[in-house]
Amino acid sequence: MSYRRRTYRKNRIKLILGVVAIVLATVFIALVIAGNMIGDKVDNNIVKRNPKKDQTDALPHGEVKNVLAYPVPIYVEGSSLLATRIKNASDEGYTDACFFLDDLNGALCYNSKVAIALGKHESKTDMPSLEKVTSAFQDKDMYAIGMTHLSEFCTDDDLARSAAMGYYSSLLGEALRAGVNDVMIFVGEIPTERYAELCELAKDVHRLCPDGKIGLALPVTVLSDQSNSRLLDSLWDCFDYLAADLTHLEATEVQSLADVTDATLGGMLYYLLRYDMRVLISYANDTELTQVIEAVKRNGTENIQIIQQ
Repeated sequence: MSYRRRTYRKNRIKLILGVVAIVLATVFIALVIAGNMIGDKVDNNIVKRNPKKDQTDALPHGEVKNVLAYPVPIYVEGSSLLATRIKNASDEGYTDACFFLDDLNGALCYNSKVAIALGKHESKTDMPSLEKVTSAFQDKDMYAIGMTHLSEFCTDDDLARSAAMGYYSSLLGEALRAGVNDVMIFVGEIPTERYAELCELAKDVHRLCPDGKIGLALPVTVLSDQSNSRLLDSLWDCFDYLAADLTHLEATEVQSLADVTDATLGGMLYYLLRYDMRVLISYANDTELTQVIEAVKRNGTENIQIIQQ
């Protein structure tokens, strides 16, 4: 009986020790998991406060210049000469410039041989040719970015859009061949399925100018939707760069334009860094413009383009 009691006591002690060991192991594992979760949360907060490109799964792409581009209109009636406007931008310390090739209605800001041949534009003696435009920028060693509103594309008529695509690919090809360093298209809010047509446009431009660079400006609504990853991946495959169009942002009663810009970029930070996007902001007075530029830089990029309609 004494032997049985000793054996029973030993077995019970072993059982208790086994249970204690399991409990301690479980607590240890739980603490490790909790520690990792807290660490991840801290890391995420650090990324939000000080985002780095090497902290995202940024996708590789062909090399396109990161810019801090100042708006220099190539045609302004009654204004100073283009060379003077370029000199003023250069004197301000800018080495990159951007300009619209057309206005919101599609009227061109230069004498285009393509548009004249197609009967879409009448030559004007006070309008420059693209060769003169690019020569003026090259004289100041400035990187020149041409932009188009793609106004004839914004229609529900698929036949009209198809005809417009051929016209715009020729115009953009003409601009790149004339020495414009890269071209960007604006389309605003369009149905998602139409982005496939824009990819075809990009392919046509690349066919005409294999070394040419073409970018696409995307609205905030597209970039703030986390379900658009597949769409953006497909656009990234077609275009040389993507841009976040923040030109429609406005200050509120409680937030400055810089604060609104900061908050908006925070909502699209993953896309911004993953695709190394250029950020488009509106021209403003010197103080406000400086604040907005700093807000963009706080979100991990110095690739900025200032737009003046």
